Amino acid sequence: MEFENGNKLKGYLYNESKRLNIHSNYAYTYYFIRKFLERLYRDNQDVFNVKGSISQLSHTVKLTRAITDVDISSNLDILDSSYLIEKEASKNEDEIKFKIKDKFTTKNNTINFKILCNFDHIEHLIKIDLKKEESNDMIKKSLPIIMKKDIAFDISTYPIEKHIATKMYILLRNADRNLSVSKETRRLKDFYDLHFLLQTDYNDELVCKYFDQICNERCDVNINNIDMSLLSDNFVQNNIGLYLQDKKRYGFSDIPFENLVEEAKDEISKKLR
Repeated sequence: MEFENGNKLKGYLYNESKRLNIHSNYAYTYYFIRKFLERLYRDNQDVFNVKGSISQLSHTVKLTRAITDVDISSNLDILDSSYLIEKEASKNEDEIKFKIKDKFTTKNNTINFKILCNFDHIEHLIKIDLKKEESNDMIKKSLPIIMKKDIAFDISTYPIEKHIATKMYILLRNADRNLSVSKETRRLKDFYDLHFLLQTDYNDELVCKYFDQICNERCDVNINNIDMSLLSDNFVQNNIGLYLQDKKRYGFSDIPFENLVEEAKDEISKKLR
């Protein structure tokens, strides 16, 4: 263990939170999530695939916003992969102890874990969402060094092109629900995430291929009749308040919401030509 006691870890995370410009609570979350993933992948390299913000981190190689939880999928039966997570949490191999505090299954067959992390006198809760997902296109990516004492290790995750296509699909699906059934769009962080994903190196043709595939598989967005007016000025006006709440919560940098929506609209339009 790189820290003699909890006070040393506390001081390290405080300094790193200032350097990275994130709330200290999110520094703890990031640190313990990374430690748990490091243990999980050490023993189950070919079982779990990382999605969401941790996956994005592996592609952008920088922390663009606070990480609040981790999304994981597996080709295994959901109960089998759940058992492996519980097994890793129960091990007492080093100074950091993990304990399953709560576990429940949602309506979409996702198992949510709340895991209590303990080192010396420090306790912190992390959240993991696990679901079964058949996928043959995962790749190995290094989880880069963000905090000074991080150790790089490989995770299994989506290619960057599928990540971008999925973000675009989610933006359109939620905008359509927002307009058609007046359902609040709660994933406004996807506009912010897409902005940084588009700054990476990727194959545009492959993004188009994945976008078509996702639309056809999930059926919530008609690839042949996409209405780009979903992302209109009215959409911006109706959701700016919620975006500002997310900006404060996740520590977004100062990028106007209307610019992010316009960028997303332009990029999706290009994929449809």
